[in-house]
Amino acid sequence: MKQLLVFLFSILISFNAYSDVNDIYVCEEKEFNKAGYKAKLVLFWDENSMTKKDRVEDDSVDTSDTYPFVVNEKNYFVAMKPKYEGHIIKTFDGETYASYYIKDSYTFISEYNCEKF
Repeated sequence: MKQLLVFLFSILISFNAYSDVNDIYVCEEKEFNKAGYKAKLVLFWDENSMTKKDRVEDDSVDTSDTYPFVVNEKNYFVAMKPKYEGHIIKTFDGETYASYYIKDSYTFISEYNCEKF
């Protein structure tokens, strides 16, 4: 009986870990940014792209946008598009959302903790 309960419990935990198309996540930046606050946003995981909607703070800029997928698998995605002579790359694994801006020898990274909405 104890083994059955452990088995059922492990199945229930695994259901919560899966992420996929049509999921919505609320995310908060892991560390304070240069402006002195932790940015918050909502991720919409669509069929062929992801959309990021910013929660705009005082004196902040709304950078909400949609990014096409390069990779779209169950539990994670990678999205990318050109921006300001460089590229923006977005990755998400169901818990951590990361945004990379890469241009020449410069890279800027922001990481966020996310929860399913």
